[in-house]
Amino acid sequence: MSYRRDNETRSELLVTNILLDGSFPALSSTCAEGQGSNKDEPLLLRHVDPPLIETRFSIRSFRENARGRKVPVPVPTETEEAMMKYLDTVEASIKSLDKYAEPSKIQWGDSAAAFREETHRVYTRQQNLLRNTMDAVYIEENKRPFTYRVHSTVDEFVDDGGELLGRNDQSMDWTEYEERLERAVTSAQGVDAICAASSPDVLDMVFTTEVIQPTTLLAKTGEGETMEWRVLDPKATVACLLIKDDFPETFGNAPEAYESYCQSIFEAMENVYLRPGTNLELGPATTAEDFVQDTRRYEQSLVRQAAFASADLMSATGRSQQTDVVLPREKGKTNDDDAAQDSQAVNGRRVKVAWVDSSMFDVLTGQPSKEPHYYFNRISKYESSIEEGLDRMRKALGDKGEEENDVMVLPERTVWGTWK
Repeated sequence: MSYRRDNETRSELLVTNILLDGSFPALSSTCAEGQGSNKDEPLLLRHVDPPLIETRFSIRSFRENARGRKVPVPVPTETEEAMMKYLDTVEASIKSLDKYAEPSKIQWGDSAAAFREETHRVYTRQQNLLRNTMDAVYIEENKRPFTYRVHSTVDEFVDDGGELLGRNDQSMDWTEYEERLERAVTSAQGVDAICAASSPDVLDMVFTTEVIQPTTLLAKTGEGETMEWRVLDPKATVACLLIKDDFPETFGNAPEAYESYCQSIFEAMENVYLRPGTNLELGPATTAEDFVQDTRRYEQSLVRQAAFASADLMSATGRSQQTDVVLPREKGKTNDDDAAQDSQAVNGRRVKVAWVDSSMFDVLTGQPSKEPHYYFNRISKYESSIEEGLDRMRKALGDKGEEENDVMVLPERTVWGTWK
């Protein structure tokens, strides 16, 4: 809204909503007293995380010079206080109106398309609510010492002169969101499959894949004390968990068998996964975003090619064959001992295997669920670290004299861009 003022100094408030993350199926756990034989028996809670939307604003003041050009000036203290009071009222009004919002219809087991639509619906609603509320609150008071504009997108906000203070102000990347959403929906299906009733003779197992090292930048001292700059390939790990075994003796007295089966999942992945190396070529034009995209491609390829295929390959339920879990013979037993014991040691057991993402795997293993900002913050810190390393590299390659002293203070081997 524009409000023409006759005063020499004019002040403006620029506002927008920023979509930081979308909606996902999520898993958490709690302990409920009196449930089962264990008073603190953990219960799995399937729920939906709503989109993460936050409001950003910028304030500014200016005067027009003799040529009619806007000259920036400090925002008057009383004007800034009036703006903050106005925004507080807007925020309180939005919270009050949110109580009457139509409840979300999205559910845990819905499709990825449904979650995308829910994210778009909630974001659009919040944008409309912000605009309408700011209009309504603004006219409650006559002759405010500022005008305001609500922008529909972050790009419009920036183009109009709005300032974003850091990486926490970056809008969600829709392509990245859709990839993560695909994995989360598949993971939710894996949780449901494992938690569903199985035949008594079926082992229920879940496994997860996780990128433990993204694409990183390495600087190390080479011959003649010169620095060598390289890109290190991302790395992944696999973890397994036995959910249900109605015959505890299968793995109870033979941890080697459990480890052997987990290793078989590794091997199955190796058989179906064409492990790609990084395609990055270092140069003056290389950006931190290039590293982010390279890591993203690796993670998505890992899940699509390896995880999904391995879960199907290693599951023997519903098929004629069985997966052999060979148990080592107990100490003291010989070939002449009880035939039943010998038979138990070699007979195969049917196994149902499902892949879940690392966040849901944490919950299944008793770890706390990850905070909504977890992935966003991890990528943000990763990008910042890579940018720092690339900046050092450009100085080293572009101006030897300027970088000479800086290179000497680097450790013999320095890596930028880890998850830590």
